[in-house]
Amino acid sequence: MGKCRPVGLLLEGCQLLPVHTTPRPEPLSLRITREELEQAYLHQRLSIPDIADQFGLDRHRLNLLAKKWGIEIRPSSATSNPFALLPDAPALSESMAAISNVRNCVEHLRHLVRLPGQRNLCAAARSLGTLPTTLTHQLNALEKAAGVQLIERTSPLTATPAGTALINEAEHLLSLLDAVESSVT
Repeated sequence: MGKCRPVGLLLEGCQLLPVHTTPRPEPLSLRITREELEQAYLHQRLSIPDIADQFGLDRHRLNLLAKKWGIEIRPSSATSNPFALLPDAPALSESMAAISNVRNCVEHLRHLVRLPGQRNLCAAARSLGTLPTTLTHQLNALEKAAGVQLIERTSPLTATPAGTALINEAEHLLSLLDAVESSVT
């Protein structure tokens, strides 16, 4: 066939090719219910990206669906509970529930459990491979979230009674988290 030539309002000598369209994706509401979204987002405190990954959904469209259903979206600076999906995870104490919403709480808790017995925060920071100011900031963030002092700044560092209880809970949760991560890899 030759080139297309306009002849009046028609094209002469052109080949018509079929147009392939991609099928429309099924509506999100068919893949997740309002109850599932509320349970994961409001009660388990998972983030929209975490829920989207879990259900195989697009994050942006899931956000729109949450808004459509009247589910109040947390600010993007809010974090999700890293312990929410652990199998056999015990109910979190009030302090741990508050701490679980601190950004990078798992790293902070890993540092917290290693503080008692250290000579001071500077020595602890060296052994953890971090800066003393960073470690102080992490500890202050945990204590602010928990609403209690966790570590006595004595030499050596000692856990307060509330700190001891929280460290025991953290060690248990971290071991569960490590077990899940090692079973995935």
